Amino acid sequence: MHCCGIISYTDWANFTFGNNTNVADGCCRNQTVGCGEDLLQDPDVEDLVYTTGCLSFVVNAFDAICLTLGILTFALACFQALSIAWACIIAKDSKRYEHI
Repeated sequence: MHCCGIISYTDWANFTFGNNTNVADGCCRNQTVGCGEDLLQDPDVEDLVYTTGCLSFVVNAFDAICLTLGILTFALACFQALSIAWACIIAKDSKRYEHI
């Protein structure tokens, strides 16, 4: 995931630990150990880190999973309904041949 923070990379400025000028190394476009140190003071910070927050990525992934599960559930329900209908038809027709 190419994201940083919850809403954006500026979330790291409000982080209660540290000196509020660092971002996580995972936010850096070119990740190396310590690459996020003092980046919030850099005027080119938006070129060096991912600016989009991770919440939107998680929500979009969750939406895609829910849509897929919804489609699969609907397909399974249709299959079960058709199976029940077919079983009823077969059961009804089988009674017709019992007296022969």
